[in-house]
Amino acid sequence: MSTTRKDILAAAICEFARVGFSGASTLAIARAAETRQPLLNYHYGTKEKLWQAATDFGFVELTVAFDSISETTGDMSPLNILKLMLRTINRFATRHPRHVDIFRQEMGSDSPQTDYLLKQYLIPVYAHLNAVIEAAIAADEIKPLPPQFLSSLFLGATTHFFTAGPTIEAVYALDVADAKQARQHGDWLVEIIFDGLTKTAGD
Repeated sequence: MSTTRKDILAAAICEFARVGFSGASTLAIARAAETRQPLLNYHYGTKEKLWQAATDFGFVELTVAFDSISETTGDMSPLNILKLMLRTINRFATRHPRHVDIFRQEMGSDSPQTDYLLKQYLIPVYAHLNAVIEAAIAADEIKPLPPQFLSSLFLGATTHFFTAGPTIEAVYALDVADAKQARQHGDWLVEIIFDGLTKTAGD
């Protein structure tokens, strides 16, 4: 069976997630895809273009989802929009945990890859979140905490569960990729973040 562009992209995502852009090599990616390096050059030209294609493959889904939320939730309260955004991030992390790893690999560096992630995806995502957080504060639906704290909390709490999958599996014997488990994680996040952890009468 011949190697396809999809095979190459899948191998590239895993390699960039594992060692970052600077640590990855097209030779290692070609070997993981069970093909020869010239085929990578034929399809993608350079390692930079392959990295960008691998990054876009996952992150585009999140930005499209957030754009859709902005366009279709005009009659919803800011609080309910925030809950929807949290579930959307949870679904993204469920489907693309290696893309969260790619983000973490690059955000500690000063590189063109960092700039690309920031400008193309992260700044727009944070802007969407912060705007709804500010609207929820203005509507007196949530406590007036700094948006930069809350948006970081949402993204960190949601994505860590999936990127720490091997640890979660080893400690708790849970498969974080299981669809039911992933949905339950999203439900618990919404419950704890918006309703709190302390029990009240009737719980």
